[in-house]
Amino acid sequence: MASTYPPFLSSRPLLRLASSSPLSSLMSSISRSNPSFQSFQTVAGLQHHKHLPFVSHNYVAFVELFGKELCLLQQQQPRFLFELLLGKATRSGVHRCLCAASRRMATAEREKVGAGQESVWDYPRPPRLEPVAERIRIVFNSLTIADTTKAYRVLETSHPPVYYIPPADINLSFLKKAGGSSFCEWKGNATYWTLSVNGKTAEKVGWSYENPTAGFLAIKGYIAFYAGPMDVCFVGDEKVEPQPGGFYGGWITSRVVGPFKGVPGSWGW
Repeated sequence: MASTYPPFLSSRPLLRLASSSPLSSLMSSISRSNPSFQSFQTVAGLQHHKHLPFVSHNYVAFVELFGKELCLLQQQQPRFLFELLLGKATRSGVHRCLCAASRRMATAEREKVGAGQESVWDYPRPPRLEPVAERIRIVFNSLTIADTTKAYRVLETSHPPVYYIPPADINLSFLKKAGGSSFCEWKGNATYWTLSVNGKTAEKVGWSYENPTAGFLAIKGYIAFYAGPMDVCFVGDEKVEPQPGGFYGGWITSRVVGPFKGVPGSWGW
């Protein structure tokens, strides 16, 4: 198998981990079924590239080595990441690119934190899971579809909290599984849910983790919802605002301050 790899591999010790490992075939299998890698190869236009097996080996290795920095690089400069994984990028180039990605996060101008408030920039990455004391309610098409005091929230750097509601406190008769899925490097594969109430429908408005990673087993089967399509969502007695941008599912209350990922120019945060 090694003979099929690009010849410059031997001069790149940083990349040697994946190809020299006795687990290389297993790593290749994992990467082929990894939605995160599949997304990357689509963005970078790699589906039919002759060195794709080699790249997939090193992708898995780099996930282990670089974690969130790799995710930033994947988002911001997928073609550069491809060169990196092929071994064509220099160590100094890698260092500059990763540092630039980190600076984008570090230089975001924080909003002032008042009494009783939290800054999303003090949230951790990897994210933290914690139970919620407040009552959480969701109203859609004039009907309460969720009401609980047993929710959890996920806290991640630059994001307002995402609230996960136990299925026992959701009117599941209005939900059905939607097609497709996505992959979170922290929580695992997501299942999407479509909500229909008395003729009004919101496609893929909720998501859950049916087989989450070990750190998020407490929210197995719990469902989170986008606030935007709802009539209203409450944390306690406060109406929430949706996280900007429409892609992420955080809920903003007066308790949290940003800036929040999702605003223009925040893709690399």
